[in-house]
Amino acid sequence: MEEPSQRPQPAPDDRRKKLSAWLDSIQQNSWELELLVSGFAIFLLIGALEPYYTLEHQLRLMGLETNYALLLTALYYPGMISLWMLIGSLILHVLFRGLWIAAIGLRYVSGDIDHDELKYQDRFREFLQKRIGHFDDYIERLERSCSITFSVSFVVIFAMISLASFVFLIGSVQVIIQIIQGTREDNISLIGDDIFGIICLILGLLYFIDFATVGFFKRKSWTQRWYYPIYRVAGWLTLARIYRPLYHNLIDNRFGRRLGRLLPLFIVVVLAASSLKYVRSPYFSLERGDTTSIRAEQYDDLANPKSWESLWRISVDSRYVGPDNYIEVFAPYIPKEHDPIINYKHPDLEPGRFTGIKLDGAINVGEPYNRRAKTDSLLSALSGLHKLYLNDSLIENNLWRFYHHPSRNQNGLIYHLPVHKLPIGEHQIRVERQWIVEQTDSLFWIPGREINIYR
Repeated sequence: MEEPSQRPQPAPDDRRKKLSAWLDSIQQNSWELELLVSGFAIFLLIGALEPYYTLEHQLRLMGLETNYALLLTALYYPGMISLWMLIGSLILHVLFRGLWIAAIGLRYVSGDIDHDELKYQDRFREFLQKRIGHFDDYIERLERSCSITFSVSFVVIFAMISLASFVFLIGSVQVIIQIIQGTREDNISLIGDDIFGIICLILGLLYFIDFATVGFFKRKSWTQRWYYPIYRVAGWLTLARIYRPLYHNLIDNRFGRRLGRLLPLFIVVVLAASSLKYVRSPYFSLERGDTTSIRAEQYDDLANPKSWESLWRISVDSRYVGPDNYIEVFAPYIPKEHDPIINYKHPDLEPGRFTGIKLDGAINVGEPYNRRAKTDSLLSALSGLHKLYLNDSLIENNLWRFYHHPSRNQNGLIYHLPVHKLPIGEHQIRVERQWIVEQTDSLFWIPGREINIYR
């Protein structure tokens, strides 16, 4: 009896024939799998939209802390675009596949198209016979279109993943270079204006042109010597190995090449559609900071806490004074803007926390809290960047307190403003904030927006 390791292995040709026969049998009924996967994917992706948009708010919160959040932004927005593109292409595929099933059902009932039975005039009959052909040919074209549309859906999603991977990896290297060079964190960018950033942009542009033109540079003899290294490096950076077989099998036929050339246009159309806005009410004005308007984002009980506009704004709890005769004024702490001012005004101030990545759980690495910090000094430094006005009168006493806003999920300062002595009617609250000019390190006060309250 032969050992298992000594058993004769099938010849490569036999193995390939068996594999081809197995795949041929599967693809005959692939439409069932396509509909099943498309249907589940559409519902799952639509359900993922709201949690995904929630990540944008968290990402913008991180952006207030550090410019390193730009790296995560490079992953988030291509992912958002690809999510919408995948939903749209899968819905289009289901519609085409439904049309294909309807055509097969009609063929069972009516057979082929009987042009004699229609009794059209010769000119219309010749046109329809030439344009439509046999009904079976129409069904075959629908089948081909459905299968290619389903494949294009995943080519699109992986193309967007490739874009995110390229920007993220290049941006990571760029950030490391800028840190080594001692660049200030508030000046750090993903693609800088140095030689490295320019080279990366040129290489990425060449690779994108080749992708959008379905292999223009790969078909030219004069490009293979210099473009081949670019192609290999860009392939690693964009994770092209995952989808490259699918992409090339798509564009090796005429219809697939047409779709491949339309992919960049499809991306632009999706971006334009997502940015489409209709402006109405020509005689209506809702200017920021104007006392003639009431803006919902200025009031915590009306504002959408997930809106990115809420991250920067001063807000009050309500535009109506409650029975306790207090108005809560919240000023968000924006580390990226406030920290340079505090460091400039109080160079010896101990920070309250050691920021950065820590491990806190089963494994503890890094101390988040600074035990040498003085809370009163921290509060005085941060509250000194704000001036509170009520009806243009400066509130002299400093009663700001540290506060974590629960609905905005944001750290900042809160001021409980007593208004029991105010007369009945409309009043204005305004908070001025101190800012710094980077070039001169000079400080100045920015007039805040007027917030109307009513007692």
